[in-house]
Amino acid sequence: MPASGPEPFHRALAALRSWLQEGRFAPGAKLAAVELAEELRLSATPVREAMARLAGEGVLEERRGQGFYVAHLTRADIADLYRVHLACLLMALDPSREPVWIAPPEAETFASPVAATESLLGRVLALTGSAALCDVFQLGQTRLGPVRRLEPEIFPDLEAEAAALAAGAMTGGPPFIELVRSFHLRRLREVDRLGDLLDRRARTWRG
Repeated sequence: MPASGPEPFHRALAALRSWLQEGRFAPGAKLAAVELAEELRLSATPVREAMARLAGEGVLEERRGQGFYVAHLTRADIADLYRVHLACLLMALDPSREPVWIAPPEAETFASPVAATESLLGRVLALTGSAALCDVFQLGQTRLGPVRRLEPEIFPDLEAEAAALAAGAMTGGPPFIELVRSFHLRRLREVDRLGDLLDRRARTWRG
C-alpha cells in the first residue's frame, strides 16, 4: 500500500539520487521500477518519472523498449566530473565572494570519509546561495558518487584527508583552497585506476 507524505515524484527522485550516489547499483545495471517502487512504498509511475528525469541528467541511460540503466562513466567522464567538481568549489571560494567558512558539525557522524567530504563540500557550495552553482555541483556529486566509493581502494589516508579538509574549512582562505585543489588533483592523477575499478565492478555485477 503506497504511503502518504511528500509528493511521490520528489520522494522517488531523492531516494534514487541517494542510492545512485552511494553506489548501490553498478554501472550498466538495469533498474527495476516496480521493485524499487515497492521498496519505497510508491506506485511505479513516480519512480519511472524520476528515472526519466535522471536519464535527462545523464545519471541513467534510457534504452528504448528496455528500461533504465545506470550510466557507465568512461575515464574521460570521470576526469571531467572531477574537474567540474573542482571548478564549482573554486568559484564558491573565489575571494570576490563573501568568505566561506564552515562551523564544525554538531554530533554529525558519517558512514565513511567519502560521505564526510561529500557533506562538507556540499555545505561549502550551499553557503554561496547560488542555486545554479549548487545544482551543477550536486549533479556532479551524484554522478561521481560510485567512483568516489572506490577511492578507499587507492587512497589509504582518506580519514586523515577528510579531517584536514574539515579543519581547513573552519578557517577558510587560501590554505583551504589549496587543500581543495590538492584533493582533486590527486584523484585526477588516478583516473585510469579508478576507471579500472569501476569496470571491474560492472563486470562483477553482471556475473
